[in-house]
Amino acid sequence: MSLFDYCFKNYAYEIGCRNIAPDDRLPCDNSPQRYSILHATEKEWYADAFCIEYHGEAYVFFEIMDLLSGKGRIGVSKFENGSFSKVKTVLDEPFHLSYPNVFVINDTVYMIPESCQANQIRLYRAVKFPYEWKLEKILIDNIYAVDTSLLTGRSGQLYIYTRLNYEDGKQLWFTLDPNTFELNEFPVAGLSDERPGGNAFYWQDKLIRPLQDCSRCYGEKVKIYNILDDSDICKEEYLFSISNNSIISGKSRKYEFIHTLNRSGNIEVVDLCYKRFYITKPVRRLIQKLQGRE
Repeated sequence: MSLFDYCFKNYAYEIGCRNIAPDDRLPCDNSPQRYSILHATEKEWYADAFCIEYHGEAYVFFEIMDLLSGKGRIGVSKFENGSFSKVKTVLDEPFHLSYPNVFVINDTVYMIPESCQANQIRLYRAVKFPYEWKLEKILIDNIYAVDTSLLTGRSGQLYIYTRLNYEDGKQLWFTLDPNTFELNEFPVAGLSDERPGGNAFYWQDKLIRPLQDCSRCYGEKVKIYNILDDSDICKEEYLFSISNNSIISGKSRKYEFIHTLNRSGNIEVVDLCYKRFYITKPVRRLIQKLQGRE
């Protein structure tokens, strides 16, 4: 990294979203797909996109990274006719939040955001969707884990999997009771321990699990795996990777990384990373250091 980049450039993220049919092909380098872009602003950027269709309307939830404080909160934007509505904050805590995993159980919307800074895995319930949320339950306490994701088996069994946030961290799997939200650890073998990159979903009769490729740097690509038998989750195969070359944005901006992909019915979302110039970066670094965020 050059001295100029160190002093005045930082990575930033934006959200890409597109309308799909459920079995439309996934993006890949040999078949890039076009997305509408929710652009970062001067004060914040958007990452870890999740999508949900609820009562006929499509919403995208994501991390809002405040560039001054260096702390994340959860935001939402309605996606309609290829455009995003104004971003609104829906969940803010004293600690950093990201990766807003949203899903529906019995017509109620829930969210498990990443809250590893609080050493917890927390479940929130939409009191008034999509803007009002309440803490429903602390699923696991005293755990330093990231990117908790959801898998629904063909039988309807719910699983969550998360990754311990250490250099040699491993994935932990649990069954989730949809009535009591009790977790029971579920031992697995033969699955990748890479960091989750979105919820599992069905595509062309395959059970797809997106994982992050962090082999060279954090969140460079999304690796697509197929779980071969969801009645006995013990084996999966690597299919292909989704990189910056898999994305068409309609803008000349050069994206470098992609580290999440999610699908929900008729929409698909990704997040896209690029380098941008910040004249105020030295001041922000000093403020974050004084606040203990660096």
